[in-house]
Amino acid sequence: LEHLRDKRTLVVLDNCEHLVAECARICHALLAANPTTVILATSRESLNIAGEITWPVSTLSLPAPDQTAKGELLQSEAVRLFIERARAILPGFELAETDWPLVGQLCLRLDGLPLAIELAAARVKVLTPHSILTRLNERFKVLRAGELELPERQRTLRGVIEWSYDLLKDWEKRLSERLGVFVGGSHLEGVEEIGSGEVVLREDVLDGLESLVNKRLVRLTEQGEEMRYGMLETIREFGMEKLAERGEGDTVLDRYGAYYRELTDRCNSKLRGPDEMAALQRLALEYPNLRTALDWYIRQGRSEDALGFSSSLLNFWSIRSFYTEGRTYLNRTLSMPVKNKFTPARAKTLYTAAFLAFSQGLYEETGRLINESLEIYRFLDNGEGVAQALYILGVLAINQEDFSQARKALEECLNLRRETGDRTGLASVLNNLCWLS
Repeated sequence: LEHLRDKRTLVVLDNCEHLVAECARICHALLAANPTTVILATSRESLNIAGEITWPVSTLSLPAPDQTAKGELLQSEAVRLFIERARAILPGFELAETDWPLVGQLCLRLDGLPLAIELAAARVKVLTPHSILTRLNERFKVLRAGELELPERQRTLRGVIEWSYDLLKDWEKRLSERLGVFVGGSHLEGVEEIGSGEVVLREDVLDGLESLVNKRLVRLTEQGEEMRYGMLETIREFGMEKLAERGEGDTVLDRYGAYYRELTDRCNSKLRGPDEMAALQRLALEYPNLRTALDWYIRQGRSEDALGFSSSLLNFWSIRSFYTEGRTYLNRTLSMPVKNKFTPARAKTLYTAAFLAFSQGLYEETGRLINESLEIYRFLDNGEGVAQALYILGVLAINQEDFSQARKALEECLNLRRETGDRTGLASVLNNLCWLS
């Protein structure tokens, strides 16, 4: 302090995140002794002292997902860094025309993180861009520094993230790990539901999020009237690995699946009425999470959960014309081994698959699926389900010009819908019967 008291000085403090409180005290003392002192501090969280101006440093600019041309890709800072580092590692390095889109995808998968891109580029000695990209599912094994002269904590991508992770309090670590299950982020409601539990109280989740945002481990984006909380893919994968190491992965993913099933049902109930657009937009926003939850049920062999969840996505798949993707998921769930095939969940899934097949003009497949659905609904004595299946069967017969079969199916459907009081369904049946007349 005595040395700097009468000097105009720039003081640089690098990597303050592991000594935030100490650095804050030093800065306060320096400025108190000489207000003309200028301090430049780098840190993953701010020092929170008077007069501090924060300048967030974003990741490198990325190409758009649909950009494939060399000229377009070179507008991206991330792609340019990859090429520059690859040429430094392997003089004369050049990309084939077919490799340029792969490098673009590689940079996107690496979130534009400079160290991750540098470590990936270092692998061009032994791997093609295609090989590097296909191995990113195990990015922490692939992205290591090898012979690069770097500090120990920067020699692997894992080391960089672990450096920040180790600075967290235990309950913040648990919250950050659970946040890793979200693909594309989540609203506060979802984070509170999945992030709370052992060690993390529900009422502490918001404070925990604020801390993780301040430490640049969680990103904020504004979605309408709410904020959305998400992670870079690299940090998310790290969290999932930590969950697995802790033996908590299955428990958290089970809660995650249950939450998104309930959210889907909630949105489905609003898809006819004044809130339809908002419900549809919410499902679209959450679709990466919905797919992940459904994949989880399928991988775990939980057929009833997978059947129920996949059939609940009918309205979304239909409105958005995701016919092929929907049918792919439905076929996966229907092919899962089950002890009993005569269940409401299976009947509804068969109906859903038949509806999407019919929408694509796959009449033979529609007939096979809807007849199996009808058989189960009749066995269960489920009048509403029978009516739904008969309606599809009737409309299918009309399109195949089997009008006698169409009339038979629709008239039985008409009687059932009169019994159940389904006015919307009744109108649809009457409309088709009028057409037959």
